[in-house]
Amino acid sequence: MFKRKNNNNFYVFLWCIKIAWNMSAFSLCLWIGISILLAFLPALALVFQRAVLENLTEYVLHGNGKFEDVLPIVIVLGGLLIFIEISKRLNINFIYFANYEHYYIGLSEKIMDLIQSTRISNLLDKNIKDSYRTIRYKLGQLCALISDLFQLIMQSITIISLLFIAAQYSIWVACLTILYLITCYWIYIKNNGKLTYDFDESRIYESRAKYYEQCVLEPGIAKEVRIFGNVNKIVKEWSEEYKYIRNRDIRIAYNMSRLSFGCSIGYYALVLVILIYSISQIKNHLVTVSAFLVLYEMARNMSNSILQFSSTLYHFKRELQDMAQVKQFIDNVPQDIVNSKKQNFIKKYEGLSKVVLEARNLCFSYDKEKEILHNVNFKVYQNEIIALVGLNGSGKSTLVRLISELYKPTKGQLLYNGISYNEYPEGYISGHIGIYFQDSKLLHTTLGENVGFGDIDNVDNEIRIVQALKDGGADVLLPKLNNGINTWLLRDVKKDGIQLSGGEQQRVVIARTHMSNKSFMIFDEPASALDPIAEIKQFNVIKEKMKGKTGILISHRVGFARLADRILVLQDGKIMEEGTHEKLLHQKGIYAKFFEKQSKWYQID
Repeated sequence: MFKRKNNNNFYVFLWCIKIAWNMSAFSLCLWIGISILLAFLPALALVFQRAVLENLTEYVLHGNGKFEDVLPIVIVLGGLLIFIEISKRLNINFIYFANYEHYYIGLSEKIMDLIQSTRISNLLDKNIKDSYRTIRYKLGQLCALISDLFQLIMQSITIISLLFIAAQYSIWVACLTILYLITCYWIYIKNNGKLTYDFDESRIYESRAKYYEQCVLEPGIAKEVRIFGNVNKIVKEWSEEYKYIRNRDIRIAYNMSRLSFGCSIGYYALVLVILIYSISQIKNHLVTVSAFLVLYEMARNMSNSILQFSSTLYHFKRELQDMAQVKQFIDNVPQDIVNSKKQNFIKKYEGLSKVVLEARNLCFSYDKEKEILHNVNFKVYQNEIIALVGLNGSGKSTLVRLISELYKPTKGQLLYNGISYNEYPEGYISGHIGIYFQDSKLLHTTLGENVGFGDIDNVDNEIRIVQALKDGGADVLLPKLNNGINTWLLRDVKKDGIQLSGGEQQRVVIARTHMSNKSFMIFDEPASALDPIAEIKQFNVIKEKMKGKTGILISHRVGFARLADRILVLQDGKIMEEGTHEKLLHQKGIYAKFFEKQSKWYQID
């Protein structure tokens, strides 16, 4: 489980204020100022209301003064009441969307930056993955919390100012109201545990329930579920996980309703006492009718403020809980530090070695129990094309991830241009290698941008993009697309997007790799969605486009290997054989057996 670092409400609140301040200090100060100014309006209105009532009473009952003398105060009071009604439109939803870009988008960007600065191997940690699945739906809670903070400031000041008004008429009424507020707060604190939940435990149930909800939307899983008739099983599993979430929310809602009901009963009892007291005081000529009306209006405003404060405080606490999870995620995700001080040293010696890539006693394991790669040793020379072959599960893709800096070796080391990976700034190696991963994905954007993202500095360069499409064999798609490279791919974002076949998607991603135009290229299973004959054609195109470059071609099929200058055979995480196609056939070893079994796939009449 994640370690908790000062995750009580006070520290979480300070942390939220700090990051909100860093995102937009101006917005924070502006809305706090607006909240304070608006908070005094109800009390100010009561002051003018009393003045109007007293002047009107004198004018109507006793004929003292002139109506013209009362009119300015009436106008001011009317203006205040209108402004108060307008200010009520500045509710939580308005404030939330007014700060949406600063705090919702700001926190989302912060999380994205954090993930981008974290190694893939760290993101594969189960705790980190589960935590991210939970918090990604709660990134709007910072904006909601800040909005509720403005509301709490406004409501608190309103309550205090109304208490001050009450004290002007009756210390006894003011003390009684303070007692009521203290009682409500005490009840809230006593029941606080019933309004919260253990988010570590909840995260487990939420992630499982979310999995069962979403798995049936995955085409592959949905197909399996329908074929094997597992719908009832999926629904049952989801119901079991969701039962905890439902019971948790019902418990919290019940306790919140009970708390609100108790506070409301207390409030009405308070108002009744104030009314009885005020009427008795009027009877004894100790309180004027205008003072009574002001007290009544004060009680009504106090009621609204207390009920709003109670509701806002509840949501504020829930948002603090959610932000505690976000803080916990940020605190526990390892962040890799980029060392830019070595840049000059690297540039000085880069490219002097004839060996572009070297592995020395390379070992790697995802956990301590099973090692995937065992003492792997090989060299890739400049302008050489290497074929890396092996069955599924032999460690080919893991090796690619090590070469591309996504993982760090457990033991041994990798060298680029004769210099250890450890000597390079973080991200430098991956920035100098063009890679096609077998699990590469298309992005929900245009064909041109899908290819152009291979070289972000030229993402709008149509000439480069069209050339990359030709290099990747994806130019055959253009006649089928109405808008050419401006055609939107996939339909999750735009319903009129184009859905490509598996082989067509591979061509687009291969084009993206060619767009990178790196001198060292790696293609990991670039034709897995193609038949063996089409695969050979694809590798022929790749080899043709890689003339003058260094590259590694990877596949579990061996027919393409004859295209390479040298072949490495990987089995059970070890390099078992090395040599040219003819040499390995002559040895009659692992490669020869692979080739013999698969050769019938590649017979072309």
